[in-house]
Amino acid sequence: MAAAWRSLPSHQGGIGWRLLVRVLLFSSVITLLLTFTQLYLDYRRDVRAIDQRMSEIDSGYRQSLGEGLWQMDERQLQLQVEGILRLPDIRYVELRGDTGQAAPLVVTAGSHQANPPARSELKVVYTNRGAEQLLGILVVEATFDQIYRRLLDTAAIIMAGQAIKTFMVSFFILLIVHRLITRHLTAIATSFREYDLRDSRAPLQLERHPLQPADELDGLVGAFNQMYARLQAAHGDLRKREAKVRRLVDSNIIGICIFDLDRRIMDANDAFLSIVGYSRDDVISGRLSFTGLTPPEWAGADEQLLAELASTGTWRPAEKDFFRNDGSKVPVLAGAATFDEARVRP
Repeated sequence: MAAAWRSLPSHQGGIGWRLLVRVLLFSSVITLLLTFTQLYLDYRRDVRAIDQRMSEIDSGYRQSLGEGLWQMDERQLQLQVEGILRLPDIRYVELRGDTGQAAPLVVTAGSHQANPPARSELKVVYTNRGAEQLLGILVVEATFDQIYRRLLDTAAIIMAGQAIKTFMVSFFILLIVHRLITRHLTAIATSFREYDLRDSRAPLQLERHPLQPADELDGLVGAFNQMYARLQAAHGDLRKREAKVRRLVDSNIIGICIFDLDRRIMDANDAFLSIVGYSRDDVISGRLSFTGLTPPEWAGADEQLLAELASTGTWRPAEKDFFRNDGSKVPVLAGAATFDEARVRP
């Protein structure tokens, strides 16, 4: 158990821990509902048992009590009343003789409650010469104290048992989810961080025996390996294209500059810098922009050409002037094309 617990992830915001919390909450709610249902059924059963006991007292003691009252055997009546008191849940018993007498006989046992939860008054009769004669009233009061204690004990046993069972089930669910899913997801995420399109790596594999048939994790790993292969191929093509552009820029056959959507010149070759009279430090500092190099009288024509570049991706060669670093103007034949959807223009 301890070894299994140490093998679980310490990150408590993971899938396994969130699943554990939800299982515990759901199990707790179900346990409470089942416990309340069981307690209610037990309560109803115990209350019916008290009602049944009252009926048994009526059928089992009434005749003997009637004979005791007829003979006025107070000692026997006291023993019978105390015998009734010893029945489960009975708290108070009172036998009153016929109230029409001047000094009616009263025999009691137990302690009387002001508002007992269960109370029954039974007529005590005696059959004399075939006719029943009312001799007294038997009052029996029951208490629910023992019922409540039994319910509390039952609730404690159920809650303790369910808590242990819920914890064990939840722990093994967490352990199983960790073994089957989350540890592999953690390993996959770690591998993702180490992947670099500039390097070649072996295909991603799960640290487990191959499954037949493959499951969702196998599908995820396969999809990643396919995506990585496509990205590597695309990255290789991009590097080849960049190398071609870089060779063209570095050849200095013509002046070339690269500017972004804000018309800030991001890079330029030596031929272009020689034309406008600026240094590479001016490019690195970000002080050069296509707009800043353009004389005001060329602004309208440039806007039309830039709009054409934005819509078609090319700027047909056209004559224009650039400001040089010394303030003079130099005539150039300028053309441009975008780098795919990035709209970075050389």
